[in-house]
Amino acid sequence: MKFKSLVIAGIALLSLSVTACKSKPKLLTPEEVTKMVDEKVAKEKEVLGPELDKLCEAQTPQYVKEAVDKLVADAAAAQATPAQ
Repeated sequence: MKFKSLVIAGIALLSLSVTACKSKPKLLTPEEVTKMVDEKVAKEKEVLGPELDKLCEAQTPQYVKEAVDKLVADAAAAQATPAQ
């Protein structure tokens, strides 16, 4: 009984390996790859978009303040430098 089941399993494995070697994997076309990437990016944008907007709104005042401070410092430095 055990020998019979081993023989059947061996035959099944052999037939599976023969058919597996003949089949070729299906490769994606460039259009399919582009579509998949676009879909994944769109899903990530849906999730991350609102969070990034919140971060941007929270950090914008600090960025504006830093830019204004730099412009004021540059203007003060330009006035302090004697003209040649």
